[in-house]
Amino acid sequence: MPNTRALTAGASVTIPPPRRTDGPGPHWRMCPGDDRWLTDPDALRAALGDALGPTSAGRTA
Repeated sequence: MPNTRALTAGASVTIPPPRRTDGPGPHWRMCPGDDRWLTDPDALRAALGDALGPTSAGRTA
């Protein structure tokens, strides 16, 4: 996805509490499900494309 980058070994990501949907700071656009913590890659790509706008959808870096 454009405007994204892979993390290097040893990098960390701050994970917000499951129900935090507003900033400031890291937050979920949509809360994770109570019974599903893994994200379908196609659903993640679609959500990123939606969040980044229509000009980023379908491009590869």
